[in-house]
Amino acid sequence: MNYHKIEEIIRSSSNVYVMGHKGIDLDAFGACLGLYYIINSFNKKCFIILDEEESDTSIIKTKEELNKKNYNILQKKYLEIENTIDDEALLIIVDANYQSLLQNPCAINKFKKIIILDHHKENQESIPNVIYKYIDENYSSTCEMVLNLIKKYQVEIPDFIASIMLGGIVVDTNNFTLKTSDTTYENASYLTKIGGDTKEVQYLLKENLKEYFNIQKIIENVIIIDDKYAICTCDNTKYDKEFLAKIASTLLSFDGIEVSFAIGKLEENVVGISSRSIGNLDASIYMKKLGGGGHTTNAACQIANITINDTLEKLLNIIKEG
Repeated sequence: MNYHKIEEIIRSSSNVYVMGHKGIDLDAFGACLGLYYIINSFNKKCFIILDEEESDTSIIKTKEELNKKNYNILQKKYLEIENTIDDEALLIIVDANYQSLLQNPCAINKFKKIIILDHHKENQESIPNVIYKYIDENYSSTCEMVLNLIKKYQVEIPDFIASIMLGGIVVDTNNFTLKTSDTTYENASYLTKIGGDTKEVQYLLKENLKEYFNIQKIIENVIIIDDKYAICTCDNTKYDKEFLAKIASTLLSFDGIEVSFAIGKLEENVVGISSRSIGNLDASIYMKKLGGGGHTTNAACQIANITINDTLEKLLNIIKEG
């Protein structure tokens, strides 16, 4: 990562805007918050672009706690800040490199300077006006990536922000079981040293009881193939991507399972698949064949104008093909 170049770009910009992916999770939000404090340390005004009404329980709790603790962090919808964007404004995209996955895909057309920081496989779907990008799959999470910037620039962050970033690492490593290296543990330890609280992380990540029971009900009908693939399909109720991801992560905890898939309806005419892998098999290969992507241990796709059953058949054929 070119620390000097990132700092130079931020300092030479007017206002700076940070944006993560749709269905924002603790990793993307934690990375946004970490960057917020970095950018403020350079005496630049920063806005976090959040266009969605959050449905992920951990994000709802995090935002509630930020308000309770009187954190004055500028979180705005794109239309609220569109008129503040000039030619020298900078957009930093975190935890995504697909335009279609962003909180507001149209927003990037307004910026002439864009930085991308991500730990997923790079997609061919190009984003215009990118003047610097750092994409490294070796990172466990984007929070870990941003933490390295915090350490390099010697930026102080509040205790609760450290807790959120620690939670981001926990989420993206599935409790330190995926894509975890000695560096990941060192960074998690560093966050606790500067104020990160594991009790706060536990609170943010506590599951909704109704959701937990719903996941268990869906998992009862799991399909096991070759003793290593696990597939679950939801009913025709609309679910969010985070719910599908939780099902896939739960399936991966079963003995012998190397790759898991959760299939469900995201919108009236859109079916999504969330896939997880322990790393021996590449989850993204299966998702790419269905028009999606991701990285080895964490991938997904969305398919329009298809039923859940037809999606299952497509996936089964891809698995059979090897």
